[in-house]
Amino acid sequence: LQLPELEPQTVEYCGNTNAAEGFTTIQLNPLLALIENNSEDVTIEFYATEADAIADENVLGLSYNATTNAPLLHIRITDNRSQCYNFSTLQVNISDGLEIATPDPMIICDQDQDGITTVDLTSVLPQLSDDLSDTTISYHVTYGNAVANRFPIDDPENYTTETTEVFIRIAVDDLDCFAVIPLEILVYNNPQIPELTDYVNCELDTNITDGFFFVTKDAEVINGQENMQTLYFVTEDDANNRTNEIDKNNSYLNTSNPQTVFVRLEHALETSCYDVAPMTIEVRLAPIFTAPTDIYRCDYNGNGLNTVDFNEKIDEITSTATQNLNVSFHLTPLNASLG
Repeated sequence: LQLPELEPQTVEYCGNTNAAEGFTTIQLNPLLALIENNSEDVTIEFYATEADAIADENVLGLSYNATTNAPLLHIRITDNRSQCYNFSTLQVNISDGLEIATPDPMIICDQDQDGITTVDLTSVLPQLSDDLSDTTISYHVTYGNAVANRFPIDDPENYTTETTEVFIRIAVDDLDCFAVIPLEILVYNNPQIPELTDYVNCELDTNITDGFFFVTKDAEVINGQENMQTLYFVTEDDANNRTNEIDKNNSYLNTSNPQTVFVRLEHALETSCYDVAPMTIEVRLAPIFTAPTDIYRCDYNGNGLNTVDFNEKIDEITSTATQNLNVSFHLTPLNASLG
């Protein structure tokens, strides 16, 4: 069977220069149209080295980061019918270049927490280049569509999406030169702090400070929201600036009574998505009461059961109280603690 043939060729081409990283990105798909090939029903693949082409390993994708201005690409051409293959080369002389930077990810803090947002893709253009005159810009859902210049996003200024990656195609007018740049859109649920209850400690002397362990309020603050973390601060400015954080696992001594501290609830994967709310901490007077005496009843029926009236103990318990106390009775210490 006859082997497919492809003469070594040289083409003048352009790329997107990344001076900081020391390479120029060239798009490989358009090179297929530049290669003169009279054969039909063949597959052409590019490789960075001759060894890779022979072994059919590490085939290059849609783009290649060239570290020189004249990279030599190795080609493997396969007859799709006979599966016979041959090799050739393509010398790419990068004579024209764009200098397009990759934009920072678009960070979206989603207020309604549905994971969907509407963004203006054109807002990142100033990050790409200081001068985008004489260029045509389009936005695409896939890299392949951006390279092929097909199926552009119809309204890039109002693009509704969830977390995704889109691709920006920048083409130089009147010149067969373009670059494709990825843009990440990261949508995070914005935290929402519920209305917080006061954090109260009880002491016999309300003029003294008391220790507050803010970690015990985490569950209330998070309120079932996923991927959230809590921080506590003395001032609202500190909470917004994320500075001078209180160690929530250690005892915090209040500086006034009552005192307002500030809670910051933030997304664990993106701390710029956060909410801040005040929380009151207070030392209140502990109940002053008289410990009740035990109750004894005679077992006349021999079954170990009798009826007692706890109400008669309420007067005894509250006899020395200076506050209006609410007294209840429970079968276990846990139930008494829970109220």
